Amino acid sequence: MAHLKRIRNKKTFADFGVPSKHTYPEIASLTVQECQTLIENFLMNIGLQFTDPTPTQLENGMTVNYPKSFLLHQGHQYETLIQTKFSELNAISRGQGDSALKLGVLRVIEEFPQFLPTEIKETFEKIAGPFLN
Repeated sequence: MAHLKRIRNKKTFADFGVPSKHTYPEIASLTVQECQTLIENFLMNIGLQFTDPTPTQLENGMTVNYPKSFLLHQGHQYETLIQTKFSELNAISRGQGDSALKLGVLRVIEEFPQFLPTEIKETFEKIAGPFLN
């Protein structure tokens, strides 16, 4: 029964304004407009205003906009805010410690690196040298 509850609480693409996608692998085929819609709906869901749009280039060549304030904000505060707004994410960490959610995010990045902003790769390369492809 707990498994069914978890499935019912799982957010869908439609919850974030993209009803044409239904499965996790379909992430790879998102268009730039669908990405932008997901970003804007996600930010709205966590209560952030979409002001002062700043173009952000992704590894796949797409350019999407984020609010400048979002890009300059401290990430750990977002983690707390997101877990508060999407309490079902707390189930990922339950019994596995604080790192479980972070590892889950890293797995998604590993599977879909094309959606990573180019600035992140550039930052890692400045720190550790060119190691990401």
